[in-house]
Amino acid sequence: MTKETILKLLLDHKGEILSGPDLSKELGVSRNSVWKAINTLRKENHQIISVKNKGYFLEVNSDGLSGQEILKNLGPAQSDYNILILDQIPSTNTYLKDHEELSHNTIVLANVQTQGRGRRGKSFYSIDEGGIYMSFLKKKNLEDYDLGFVTMASALALSEVTDQVLGTKSQVKWVNDLFVSGKKIAGILTEGTMELETRTLSSLIIGIGININTKIFP
Repeated sequence: MTKETILKLLLDHKGEILSGPDLSKELGVSRNSVWKAINTLRKENHQIISVKNKGYFLEVNSDGLSGQEILKNLGPAQSDYNILILDQIPSTNTYLKDHEELSHNTIVLANVQTQGRGRRGKSFYSIDEGGIYMSFLKKKNLEDYDLGFVTMASALALSEVTDQVLGTKSQVKWVNDLFVSGKKIAGILTEGTMELETRTLSSLIIGIGININTKIFP
């Protein structure tokens, strides 16, 4: 919890220096605990700068994943979501399938996937920190989903947002890939779990992988 609280304070005062003693006092922990939390956040790509005898500040353009920042951009809907950010896991889809205790509307993001997956057993290259790798978990109102169109609807939504943010003209390649200027920039993998006795869907997982600045492809 210390790490998340420090990140929130740094985000709330982005570009401003916060002293180690002040952070220690605010959180009720030792300065060594603050230092350890800062180092962990740095490993997660948060660009935290140390200023000798003054403290720490988060660079304005820091691009590390932040659950607080994501929730902030969801507006009034933020209370409906639970966000988990992990450093390295086999796959965000697999993580959700392996943790049945997670609640409806949980979103898992990972800096690295060691076993990223695509449709029909294909692999999705995601072993460096050059992309956004995430999965959404749905457990409620699953009867409202037309399962034959979930993947396509997700791809169309991703295309629309991508074009709005980047000013691109993306294209969806049937049924789960997104292309810009002839190059694949994203893929979607939709999976579900079934209740065997009732033969009903118990959870729906929508995985999205986006290539942003991936350095090397195999």
